[in-house]
Amino acid sequence: MRSDHDNLIAAIIANPGDDLPRLVLADWLEEHAGEVECDHSDMGEDELRWYGYEGCPTCKGTCRVSNGFAERAEFIRVQVELAGEVKPCSSAYSQKKCRCSNCTKQEALRQRERELWVAHCKEWFNVGGITAAKLRNDSSQNNYGKVLAVIERGFPAEVRAPLAVLVGGECENCVGRGKHTVFGEDHECQSCLGTGTTPGIAHEISKCQPVTTWVATDKEPVHTNTGRFEQEDWAWVEHPPEDRLGWSEDDRGHFLPRWMWDRLEGHITTPSARTRAKRYPTRELALAALSRAIGEIAKQGEKV
Repeated sequence: MRSDHDNLIAAIIANPGDDLPRLVLADWLEEHAGEVECDHSDMGEDELRWYGYEGCPTCKGTCRVSNGFAERAEFIRVQVELAGEVKPCSSAYSQKKCRCSNCTKQEALRQRERELWVAHCKEWFNVGGITAAKLRNDSSQNNYGKVLAVIERGFPAEVRAPLAVLVGGECENCVGRGKHTVFGEDHECQSCLGTGTTPGIAHEISKCQPVTTWVATDKEPVHTNTGRFEQEDWAWVEHPPEDRLGWSEDDRGHFLPRWMWDRLEGHITTPSARTRAKRYPTRELALAALSRAIGEIAKQGEKV
């Protein structure tokens, strides 16, 4: 039987565009906020001094710390409010700092958002295979992990990772061979353990997070204004030729496996006798089509 918390999370996942389930969860978290025993409370004074502390830096000697529910609730509310009605006035875009009530409120919310983020982001968002996270409005944060979540309104709204990591498929390290050849000797690929394929993590993430956008970081639609196609647009190309090991990394990024390509919406063309493509008028529409296809696989939990 699912707990109240699990039911609230399920409601958020089922209605990702609605703020109400998120605020209901924030109320539940606040109601269940409390204290737990400090993880460092069993450390002696000598051990703490060895780490450079005079007394426990977490609980200040009380041996009790917050269970994190109050802070999580506040973070959800702050991000929901920032995404809603609080907008900077027109003077906020000039070099002069605006001190109107609207801009002052937003500045205070951004500051609190950052404080909560720095203190808790790792414990809140290291779930379901996510290895790194960033705030949507923070361009200074880079993806140092393979699976990056972009956080909006208190939860991951977008996940970025290589296609094979998201939905499974051909191992990107050995290109499906299951082995690497070093000095003429074959060695089993440690990424796929010799199988040539990797499992996808998108399904596990989608079960616990309200992700609405999926970005395959190793895929980019080809801009078809090079004379290969009839008109300028963007396209995903089906399945590279069998000699794909000879293609550059950039070339391979334009191709999609047939099982994925078949799922895409789009106008089909045949630029050559060996390949087919699906065309879109803009790059954004091409990326959105791939995101929807990945989302379908994530929800259905298909094995590829």
